[in-house]
Amino acid sequence: MLADRNFRLQFFIPPDKSFLLAYWPNDQKSLPERLGVSLTLSAVLECRYQIRTAPGKGVGMFAMEDIAPGAIVARERPILVAPLMLSWDSIERDISSNMPEHVREAFFALHNCKPPSFARVHGIINTNAINIDDMPGQTDFGPYVAVLKDICRANHSCNPNAIYRWDFATFTGALHARRAIAAGEEVSISYIGAHMPYAERHERLRDKYFFVCKCPVCNLPPAARAEDDRARQELTFVRGLLEAGFYDEFAPDVPKQLAMAKMLEDASDCNVSTWRAVAGKLVRAYCTLGERAEAVKWARRAMEMTLVDTGTDGGWAAVVAAPENTDVWRSKVVDK
Repeated sequence: MLADRNFRLQFFIPPDKSFLLAYWPNDQKSLPERLGVSLTLSAVLECRYQIRTAPGKGVGMFAMEDIAPGAIVARERPILVAPLMLSWDSIERDISSNMPEHVREAFFALHNCKPPSFARVHGIINTNAINIDDMPGQTDFGPYVAVLKDICRANHSCNPNAIYRWDFATFTGALHARRAIAAGEEVSISYIGAHMPYAERHERLRDKYFFVCKCPVCNLPPAARAEDDRARQELTFVRGLLEAGFYDEFAPDVPKQLAMAKMLEDASDCNVSTWRAVAGKLVRAYCTLGERAEAVKWARRAMEMTLVDTGTDGGWAAVVAAPENTDVWRSKVVDK
């Protein structure tokens, strides 16, 4: 374990030398001790993709087989995890020199979209890193980011077919299919908030990543694009209702909830928590009415979104198998 004398940044390399962890020390246990066995055990990695040329984009990630909604497209260990807030002039040398050789080669092979004014390591991290929030016990030190050799090759779309998720238990990053992905289809994620309107998304992508998005949503005709902006704005309002606990008053019945679900589809919304909430309420509604086919349909959707969000089915698989076993089954049906 090595320490930066000026900034007290410390470095950890696991026994298999698969990645470099840079972290701020703590007065209690060191970060590797808090993360425990996850850093030393071999993670269960998954690869249902290939990295190859993507016309007009450099390289990209492509599915090698049909992938079902909620399923894992890719799971891999990072090549670097580091605090977001660093003194780059100092850390440039330290990160490069402390990386195992094969990790350093993979890191410097990644794209750098930043201008020459950025230090090279800083540019690569700022181009590719994905936020993993606070490390355990590190809440006073700001968020951390991860750089992953293959997942960072996934290109942006404003209507992505995959969603990124970090798992501390295995210390891996994973992409889950947001919807069905066909063999040969490019795997995409969103680099920015999906709730933003067209103009704001383009400004954010241009300022941070220096490219103009030409995804299918951004290439819609002006009228359709304006409607997409309107739907995204309305969904921001719906998410606020869900978070505040007022959604049931706004959408008290099945028709209203179905309208919300259609809005999610029309707006290409990739906020999985919103999808989970709306699908879950539809399941409950259809179960109370005793409509098995519709209950199963929406329970499957809730299961897919829960897999994306948490890595588990959240108990929805049991509802898909037997909705009549729920405690609200046919509770609103009057038997004649």
